[in-house]
Amino acid sequence: MGLSGFWTSSRSAYGSHYYAAPEQASDFRNTPEQADIFALGCILHDNVVSSAIRVPFAQIHASGPYGVILEKCTEFEPRRRFPNVEKLRSALFDQWRISQLEVPISEDANFLQAVLSDPASIEDWRRFINHVEGLAGQDRNTLLRSINAELLLQLEGIDGVLFTRLMNLICEWVESTGFEWAYCDVIGDRLLQAHEVSPVRVRCQIVLSMLELAVSHNRWHVMNQAGALLAQTADNGLVDRFLIELGLDSAVRIKLEKIEDIVSWPRDRWHPKIAAYLNVSGAN
Repeated sequence: MGLSGFWTSSRSAYGSHYYAAPEQASDFRNTPEQADIFALGCILHDNVVSSAIRVPFAQIHASGPYGVILEKCTEFEPRRRFPNVEKLRSALFDQWRISQLEVPISEDANFLQAVLSDPASIEDWRRFINHVEGLAGQDRNTLLRSINAELLLQLEGIDGVLFTRLMNLICEWVESTGFEWAYCDVIGDRLLQAHEVSPVRVRCQIVLSMLELAVSHNRWHVMNQAGALLAQTADNGLVDRFLIELGLDSAVRIKLEKIEDIVSWPRDRWHPKIAAYLNVSGAN
């Protein structure tokens, strides 16, 4: 039997080595579910990259719009891959929607292409953010739509200050822009993933943006996402900061009450501090 026949025969421990994760070669019986994410990354590569040549068991490095997703799928350490298929699917839908957007004008395209081609470059990110900060309207909209969750997570891992600056831009954009109905869910998913790695000040800003997005567009999916971030198990640091915003802006309370009404969110499902505030403010 030839070598290729051996890899795909019934005696093979892990099927085709061309789609197997590194850990499957050494400990098949204890393979985590992230091995499936690795295999999906390989399949995706073979369908979207013109050259399907790659090294078995190795991380995929590719340029183009799917490069970051492919790298994330095929990280050598399973814990660094997408944690589940749902997160991978969200990233793919996000990227598919981005690919349908209008092409930026030439100068904007250069800044965007730089970070898409090399998202590990701090200088490229700095130039991109400086450029976006000087834009307004549709030009800013086009560029910020192109920064998906995986790019945000990668930036946070290399420079927290630049990540915070970019999240400030994104939250401002989310709160002040009208979006296509279905695209709101994509933005909600993106903000939710950014929230997981953000410092408390940025997390509070993300929650406020999600509330505005959810209520202004009447998106139930985002309402439930925002509600979950402020639910009973919410971090006390986030809640304390959010309560300050709640006390300063009565519109925030109105948004919470709309969520309660529209998606039947019970008052006691909020964090106890938030529920107590709403009870007191509603009685006054």
